[in-house]
Amino acid sequence: MKAIAAHVPKTKREIRREIRYLAFPAIGEMMLHMIVGMSDVAFVGRLGASELAAIGIATNILFTVIFVFAAIGIGATAIVARYFGAGDPIKANYVAGQAFTMGLIIAICIGGLGFFFAESLTSVFSNDPEVVRHGTAYLEVTAVPAVFMLVFFVMRGIVIGSGNTKLPLFLAIIATILNVVGNYVLIFGKWGFPALGVAGAAWATSFSLSFASILLIITLFSGKIRVQLNWGTIIKPDVQTMKRILRVSIPAQLEELMKGGSNLLVTLIISLNLGALAYAAHTVSLSVESLSYMPGVGFAIATTALVGQTLGAKLHAQAEQVGWEAFKMTGALMAVFGVVFLLFSEPIARLFTNDPNVIPIASLIIKIAAIEQPFMALEFVLAGALRGAGDTRWALYITLFGNWCVRIPGMLLVLLVFNGGIYSVWIVFILDWIIRASIAMWRFRSGKWKLIDV
Repeated sequence: MKAIAAHVPKTKREIRREIRYLAFPAIGEMMLHMIVGMSDVAFVGRLGASELAAIGIATNILFTVIFVFAAIGIGATAIVARYFGAGDPIKANYVAGQAFTMGLIIAICIGGLGFFFAESLTSVFSNDPEVVRHGTAYLEVTAVPAVFMLVFFVMRGIVIGSGNTKLPLFLAIIATILNVVGNYVLIFGKWGFPALGVAGAAWATSFSLSFASILLIITLFSGKIRVQLNWGTIIKPDVQTMKRILRVSIPAQLEELMKGGSNLLVTLIISLNLGALAYAAHTVSLSVESLSYMPGVGFAIATTALVGQTLGAKLHAQAEQVGWEAFKMTGALMAVFGVVFLLFSEPIARLFTNDPNVIPIASLIIKIAAIEQPFMALEFVLAGALRGAGDTRWALYITLFGNWCVRIPGMLLVLLVFNGGIYSVWIVFILDWIIRASIAMWRFRSGKWKLIDV
């Protein structure tokens, strides 16, 4: 996709077309990535509640760490989008090369640490020996391949910032096919392979995302897409450029840390206070909810890229239009998911587990999750617009307040003071999304994000 031409405003119809062009491949990509995680849950859910709880804990730990450090790509994406919007691909590619170097160094460090501390990490979140054993097996397998996974998420964000969402979609299709087939073969021991259980899910996830990462790196070096890597920009670290990337990225990294840390603490609170059964139902419901907000994530990705490019082209009023038009489109799609959740919650729950004790609990939680949809749509898209403008500080503040001033205290209140259960926890989640959406809308309406220099 071509960058928005400088000083050439788009009509509302053209803006919607630009958003759809970027958003629908991004939605498809994110849904496919989510299917990778959902297939882990769906297949492992057939093994038992302990295995299901273990994979919920292990994947939370793994992807929290990956996404925290891969957030350096958010800063690079904002800068790259500005350069492409201004018609300067040489500087854009230079920034991309420096981001690749940073991502690779960080990935090697966390891969080694993850392997040696897998059991210690898992045991923090469960005192059930079976859950710890299965969770440790998952983390030990995925620790080293996490190097490729982190680099993949850093560079895919930069590719999207250039206006290309089709390549990430293509890679996601490959990764999803490999993961689903790998889960079936390695978890249950098909086609002559041993039945590895939870470790089989880890091997499938590791191989699929690592393979996609290698393909992405090869493509970036090939020169066939707008973003290009070359050895000159990779082997010569530029401290000033890295500082510039980090200046925008650090709030995004802190946001991911706050988000991931909150998710891990939610895992800890539910697992220790409500037990494996409630946590298994929670894991199923999270997988279902994550599928529903893929339109929000996809449109947020499109909004991030387009707002960055539009500001680079000095079209500030149009950048605001992009945000509001994206919200209208996202809200309509997510409303459909809400209706489906209300009408078909039990059949949906049965897709993820056959445990008769888990299904009714998860079914009611899914109905509760339906109420969140419009508020999630508003927060996702407007926070994506802020990130595209380089206003990563306010995206951080929204996540910080929602998770640590509403979600966690609210959970502790309903569980420890009012002796509530898993349903009351999810009602707190609704309140959290309402407050986040309100803050995001207030900041976006202020217009101060348009003046940020990246």
